[in-house]
Order: sequence, then C-alpha cells, then structure tokens
Amino acid sequence: MNTADFEIVGTGKTDKGIIIQSDSSELIITGLSYAYNSGDMYLVRDASQIDTAYGVLTHCGKTYVCQFAVISLEDDTIIEITFPGYYSALVAFEGMNYGPGDVMILTLQESQTFQIQSTSDLSGVKILSKNKKRFSVLSGSALTNVKPGGGRDHIADIVPPITAWEKEYILVRRNLAKYSYDQVKLLAGGRGANVSIIGCEHVVDQRILGYQTYNYNMTCERVHFISDEAVLIAHFPLSVRHGDPAMFFPTPLHYHVNEYSVYIPPGFKSCALALVMETMHSNSFNLSRISSSHTLWTEISQSKYSTAWLNNLNSGIVEISHTSSFGGHLICEMERSMIALTIGIGNLHETLSEPQEYSTSTIAGSSTTHFRDTLWIPSSTKDLHSSWSNTETPAISNVTGTTLSTLITPTTTASRDVTALSNTTGDVNNSQIDTVTNNSMYECSCCKTHVAKDSSNPPEELFEIMDELKRNLTIPKKKTSKYVRTLISARDNRTSSVAIGALGIVVLCAVFGSIISLDLIALFQRRR
Repeated sequence: MNTADFEIVGTGKTDKGIIIQSDSSELIITGLSYAYNSGDMYLVRDASQIDTAYGVLTHCGKTYVCQFAVISLEDDTIIEITFPGYYSALVAFEGMNYGPGDVMILTLQESQTFQIQSTSDLSGVKILSKNKKRFSVLSGSALTNVKPGGGRDHIADIVPPITAWEKEYILVRRNLAKYSYDQVKLLAGGRGANVSIIGCEHVVDQRILGYQTYNYNMTCERVHFISDEAVLIAHFPLSVRHGDPAMFFPTPLHYHVNEYSVYIPPGFKSCALALVMETMHSNSFNLSRISSSHTLWTEISQSKYSTAWLNNLNSGIVEISHTSSFGGHLICEMERSMIALTIGIGNLHETLSEPQEYSTSTIAGSSTTHFRDTLWIPSSTKDLHSSWSNTETPAISNVTGTTLSTLITPTTTASRDVTALSNTTGDVNNSQIDTVTNNSMYECSCCKTHVAKDSSNPPEELFEIMDELKRNLTIPKKKTSKYVRTLISARDNRTSSVAIGALGIVVLCAVFGSIISLDLIALFQRRR
C-alpha cells in the first residue's frame, strides 16, 4: 500500500481505517509513524483496552501543526468533541468554526477516522461517545521539537482511555550529559490532583487544577509520581545523538504484569529497555539472561521501587518474564530518528467495563469486556492534546506521523465463566462481547484502598453539575477582600509616621505653592 493510502491531510473524515482480526490467537501489534529522517513507534491497544471517553496529552511546538485522530469501532458512533475555554484558535469543519468552549458533534461509521489539525495546542479537548460506543484515539505531532533549539521528530502514541488513568507511575530517563532533562506532561481530571514527585534531590508537590496540564522537567534518572487522584502522564525522552524527541504514555504501576513480549524493529541502533519493579524482588531478576549489557538495579530515593537498563538489544522479539510484576519502556534510535514506547499495557483490560453503560465504565469497574480480535490502522494521523475529568468525562486525542495504526485485538477467556452478550449494533463483524466479572480496585504502592466513584449521573449531567458549582463558587476578582484592600490606605498613628507624612505635605505644598505664586505674580503684573 502507498503512503497516500494511510495519510490523513487536514481536518476531516476519511475511510482509511483498516480492521485486522484473528480467530485463533491473540495479537500484539505495533505501529510506526515514519517519514524521512523522522518517526515514532507505539503499541496498539486491542478492543478490550479502549473505551468511550478520553482525555489526551501531547506536545506541540508553537510553529508546528497539532493533530489528533479518532477511530470508530462500530457504525453510527456519535462523537462529541469539546474544546476547552482556553483554546486559542479556531477549527473549521463542514462550514463551521469551532473555538474556545464550543462543542462539535459528528457521526463515524465502522473503521472511519476523524482528524483535527490546529495551529494551537489542543490540550484540554475532550471526546465522548454520546451513544456509549467505543472508539480509539491517536495522539502525536508531525515533526516537532521538545527542547528549544533541539532536534525535531515525529511523536505518536495510542491514548489511554480515562478508565485507564491511575495514581502512581514511575518514569526512567537515560543519563544524557548533553541534554539536562526529559520533558514530562501531566493531565488532571475534573477534580484536579495533588501530585508528589520523588526521586530527585527534593520532593516536588504540585497542585494541578481540573482539566489542566503541568509540565515537569525530569532532570534525574528515575522518578516516582504519586497522586491523590487519577492522572494521565506523557513522557517525551530525547535521543542521545541529536536531541530528537519521542513520545509515549507510561503504564501505571497498578497495571504491571510478570510477562511481556517486546518487538524491536530492524534498522534501529542503541536499543535499550528500561525496567521497573519493587526493590525486594529485583535481586532475583537475572538480567544477564536477556542482555549481556545491562546496568545494576538502582533504588529510587524514598521509594520502594528500583530501575535497571538492558542495553544494546538486537532487533526481533524479546521475551521477558519474572515471578513478580514489573513494567518499563523501550527506546531505539536511528541516525536521524528516535522511537519510544511502553513495553506493554499489562492488565488494563481487567479494569474496563462493559460498553452498554458508560456510567459504569470506571477505572475501578466491576467487569471486563472482550471483543473479537480487531485492528484498525488509520492513515498517518497527527498531534493531539487534551485534558479530562476522572469522573469519566470524554477526552480528545491527536495523532502524528505518516502512518499510524490503531488496533483492536481479542483476548482469550478460556478458563473463566463468561456471559455472552450479542452486539446491539447488528454487524460489527457479528462479534460477541464477553463480560467477565472482576473486583478490581485502585492499588497504590503505599496502601490498598477501595475507591468509590459516583456513577449515577451520565457525563452530560456531570458537566452541568460541575458548571453550576463553578458558577456558584466563583467570586468576581474585584469583589474579593484582597482586591478591595489594594484600594484602601491603612491608618498608621505612630508619631514618626505622622511626622514624616506632615513633612511630606509641607514640602509638596511649598514646592507647588512657590510655582503657582510666581505664575500669579507674573499674571498680576501683566494686568497692571
């Protein structure tokens, strides 16, 4: 197939999606967005790992185009896209312009894609399926830089749904003497989030407001993020040679598993795997059986987790397993290109709920849904950015690159009791939905607590409630006591203050009085 068969140009709908399905085995699919001397790679999410609401993070240089793409799983999927109030541009679609606070509604058919391109950052855009049908989102940017004056590259990744957001992440960066930091971007939900960042010399405590983002410059090699509310994190590592950026969404600690199959593409050099696991289990992890070149496990300051690197990996399939759960990411370089992706999405599908009720598809959901293996590969999509609420509001995403793909694969449920539900949309490959009961919950490294979420209201009502609360709780700036006090002089009855004030008045009166007197004398003399 030619590049034009995949590439999406501008803002609008296309029919360039591709569905891949397997009847006999599970699939692991990666997508590579590639252009001349530029590219990024991502792990495609299967049907059990997508949902009906998204909040997207991305990076977009000021002089480059930001983009995101939505890919529909079913016919007649009604998509609602909400632009944040701080969005600073207009998007033209079907004769209408959409700007800050506007809502765009469109309908997509099976495997149909919709892309938005903008000259402004799309952070804070939200996407919701109005009729509870699942879809996928691609995020990225076409040929952009992250570090001012640094190299440029495509960035791309599949956006996790809001139900996949979590409270704890660990990020690892290479010790690059030439580049002092990697950029990390966080997106908070509707309630906002209090985030603590440990691992560097000082603990960073940051409050992120609802639907807002926070940029963090990661100067040390390993960082532990802990939040009181679920957040989304994007990591933008830099290449060793030329500072070209890549982009990926790290897998939260809650979703780590104990076995991965990692695909390393041919043609890349300096491929390395960053691994993360609890320090108490790291001594039994034999790294030498995977790579002859590796670092020692290093514990994160003030954390119970450690990290290590597997270096100089060859192309092909790398099988990694351990008795305890772990996670990590892959980084590879070409002479003029950089790729980065998570090594696996882990047990995310066990937390997603059945698609019939959007209000029940919480990250602590009570059921899991599996579709028959289905994969979408849209044409090259572009950059996206957004913010969302952890009350399961919708989110938006952007895609970048020349050839992006979105996957929908089946998961096997051989040894479980399942209840088959027929697909209500009639003919999405006549696939069945298997619903598996599951008692999943939030689980942080410090404690284990059940997190209850109020799912009695649909997303639209939640938005109305939040808007009403915002109107009732907002105080005009000029009516606050702080502002009023700036217009009032405080009384000071001290003798020294009174004397200085009186002297100032005398001096001012003498100066201005003498000037006025001279003018008055000259005026009278002329009259005489």
